[in-house]
Amino acid sequence: MTAVMVCGGGNAAQVVTCLFGARYKVTALCLHDDEAARWSQEVQKKGYMSCKFMSTNKEIRSTPDAITKDPSFASKCDIILFTMPWSFHQQYFEALAPHVKAGAVFAVMPARSGCDFLFKKVMG
Repeated sequence: MTAVMVCGGGNAAQVVTCLFGARYKVTALCLHDDEAARWSQEVQKKGYMSCKFMSTNKEIRSTPDAITKDPSFASKCDIILFTMPWSFHQQYFEALAPHVKAGAVFAVMPARSGCDFLFKKVMG
């Protein structure tokens, strides 16, 4: 099964984690303070995450495999998706660099001009 790491802790990260969690093995990585611990605690308390689609009765429920502050989880991920503002990209690239497995694919949203240069600088 494809393993995805969703980086960030905001609305986009939480929605993507829930949606991808319905189909893939998902790890959410949030490096900000104790946000990962608080997010994980809320999911454990409820038992799942849910995304409801406006103007419909559709809802997706899933439970991520991990919500963590530990970047070493990247060593088991095939895809790493950045969902945080560009100003945090370098922090995440630097934290992930020692742990990313060969062949992992990075996707960045929103991408800002120069993200590819930053990736090259940090990741080699």
